[in-house]
Amino acid sequence: FGTTSESRHLASPDSLHGDAMSVCSKDQNLGICDKRGHVILPASYGWIGIESEGKIVLRDKEGNLSVFDVGNKKITPLLGKDKESGARMHFTEGLAVINNHGPKFITPTGETPIKIKFSQAGNFVNGRSLVQLSMPDGRSSGGILIDRTGKIVSPLRLNIFSNSGGYSVVCMGLNKWGVVDRDFNYIIKPEYWLILEQPATVYTADEALKDAQTPPAWFYASKGERQTTE
Repeated sequence: FGTTSESRHLASPDSLHGDAMSVCSKDQNLGICDKRGHVILPASYGWIGIESEGKIVLRDKEGNLSVFDVGNKKITPLLGKDKESGARMHFTEGLAVINNHGPKFITPTGETPIKIKFSQAGNFVNGRSLVQLSMPDGRSSGGILIDRTGKIVSPLRLNIFSNSGGYSVVCMGLNKWGVVDRDFNYIIKPEYWLILEQPATVYTADEALKDAQTPPAWFYASKGERQTTE
């Protein structure tokens, strides 16, 4: 920025949108500035997450988490710590996953609207989240899909391995991998040794968030002793 942008051809703030913001660093701390280098958040944070739905998760030097609202520039502290120090936290459909004594869904204002104990939980995509329930005996359930109220929407007979763009890879047992659509109808019968979804190549964090809402580019399916690819 400033004299730096004038002397380096790779720095071109004029090509950015008028409201573009960038993460900047000073003395090994991070902050946020506009495209001209004017400070929006002073460099006092140890980590700054990706922008999603106008919200950014921040972590200060003491490990405390907060949410920065891009629109009104307000910062809201989040109570509790995250097991991964906020490194994977981002908001989709108004909720982020915080791992504080187990994963929970949290709003930008720190509320936890879904009162269910999970052992694993992923961000909401197209109104659904892939989770595993924490069972009373300490084990985890198979993969299930829930809606934003916490209601289970997938058939309990299905053990869902992954979910993307309305398609779910399911594992029904040894050598019984398949794929179902959003209505849980099989589009690939459960007769494969293994099926893995292959997302499209992405180059930015924003593309990665959008990619989760679209169907996989293709599926890798292995069947038979020769491990043939179909």
